[in-house]
Amino acid sequence: VDKELQAQDLKKYVEYWLAEESGLDAIELEWIEYMMEHCSEFNTLNTFHRYARNYEDRLKYFAEVLKRAGNVGAAATEFAVYTEPCWQQSNIEYVMSMLHSGLRGGLYWCLQAVKMTDPTWLYLGKGGDFWFNPPYEEEKWMETRQFYEFSLFTRYIPRHSKVLETYSPDKDVRIETIVSPNGDYTVFVESKASKFPKSVEVKFSDKIGKTFYKHVYNPNINKPDGNMTVPAVEKEIAVGDTLRDTIGTDYQLVCYTTIPSYKQIKLNQTKLTVPMDGSFKFEATTVDCEGEIVWEIVASDGVPCMLSNDGTISAAELTRSGDVHCIKASLKDAPEVCSMALVKFS
Repeated sequence: VDKELQAQDLKKYVEYWLAEESGLDAIELEWIEYMMEHCSEFNTLNTFHRYARNYEDRLKYFAEVLKRAGNVGAAATEFAVYTEPCWQQSNIEYVMSMLHSGLRGGLYWCLQAVKMTDPTWLYLGKGGDFWFNPPYEEEKWMETRQFYEFSLFTRYIPRHSKVLETYSPDKDVRIETIVSPNGDYTVFVESKASKFPKSVEVKFSDKIGKTFYKHVYNPNINKPDGNMTVPAVEKEIAVGDTLRDTIGTDYQLVCYTTIPSYKQIKLNQTKLTVPMDGSFKFEATTVDCEGEIVWEIVASDGVPCMLSNDGTISAAELTRSGDVHCIKASLKDAPEVCSMALVKFS
């Protein structure tokens, strides 16, 4: 394969990820050692699977992996924590442990569960072979809490970013700092629930001289509602060489970033059924942006319905019961900023 890729001048587009091991700790480490010894000519990334564990144990294991991976590096191509978000164990603290250790990345299992409810035993407690469980039930097509757990990481850590060494003397606070290829800074602070608010002070080795935007994911507040809205800006903080702020008492992930905020639109409904002789008026709220909202029907299961300029939808003369229509709300001057809803007539 490698020779064929070279012959077609395609090897520059390909990476070999080895050994994709999923087993006992000792076996995984032995496989990485084997690949580094016998396949170093091809190996561009050592990959492994890792579930559960607590933060401290995971850091120790990642250190053993990276020691054997050398300058090739390593990434977890399967990871997941299925418990409700908390300080002891969550997808948030898992990502924080990967950032702290210096892994090159991680792939969440199961990826589809980030955007839609997973029908498998992993989330709903069903037994059996999850590959052959029943298909998605229509009413469960909604983003899960996992989307919100990851949303600040995936939105504000651009690819090819670097993790800066960050030290936290507080055992109830985890802090990681990232700098992007464009020179933007992002600081993540994972804070354990406490009786009193925490004062946070992050000192940079050099003067930053930028404005940081504060976003907060709080599992008690950010609940799935169909919109898939990344937590909005709560405040702006001017930073010279020190970032200072106060964090609330709940368990939460706080993101301070110099990256411009993600522009979004939030709808009052994203999936609904409208009576054939009735109507429904959508309401759209802009998030971290402003502008005129325009409405359009972008897809229809049958004859297009009627949609007015103020977002009111109703059945047309030939609309059939059971027809499903996709409604889009977007900014007039920035159509890429949009949100969609599914409407079924009955």
